[in-house]
Amino acid sequence: DLQSLHKEYEDIITNNRTNPVLYFNIGLAYMEMADFDRAIEMFENTILYEPDFAPAHTTMSIALAEKGDIGKAILCSEYALSLEPNFPQAYYTLGSIYEEKGDMEKSAYYYEHFLKLEENCEEIYEKLGNIYINMGRNKEGDIALSKARAISHKNQPDNKLNDLDIKSCIDMIEEELKSR
Repeated sequence: DLQSLHKEYEDIITNNRTNPVLYFNIGLAYMEMADFDRAIEMFENTILYEPDFAPAHTTMSIALAEKGDIGKAILCSEYALSLEPNFPQAYYTLGSIYEEKGDMEKSAYYYEHFLKLEENCEEIYEKLGNIYINMGRNKEGDIALSKARAISHKNQPDNKLNDLDIKSCIDMIEEELKSR
C-alpha cells in the first residue's frame, strides 16, 4: 500500500539523502495519494541532485497543474523538452495542460508532436480528432478519429488484422476524405 511504501522510502532517504531516484519515487507515491505539495517538494529534491532529469520536471509539472499553478507547470514541461527534445511525456503533459486551458491550437501542436514519438496511442488520436473537429478542421479530425478506431480495433484480442491491413484502411480513409 502507498502508506507503507512512503514509510519505507522515508527510512531509506534518512540513510541516503542525495539519491535522486528515491526522491523521485517518493514524489510519485505522493502523486498517487494526491498530496501535490509533498510531491512537488520531492521532485524539487530530485532536481537538486539530478538537474537534467526530464521526468522529474515533467512530473512536477503535472503536480503544479493539479494545484492550479499552470504557468509554472508549463515552464517545467517546456524545460523538460529543452533537456530531452524527444521525451513524449512532456509533449503529452503540455497537450493536456493546454487542452484544459482551452487553448486548442497549442494542445493540438503538442499532441501532434507526442504522436510523432508514440504513434500507436489511441487516446491521443481520439483527443486530437475531437480537438480538430471543435476547431473546424473536420477532415483532420476524421482522419485522427479513424486512426484511433484502427488502433482500438487492432488491439482487440480476437482481431486478425495486422499492421499492413490497418495502414491500408487508414490510407483509404485519408484518400476518401481528400476527395471530398
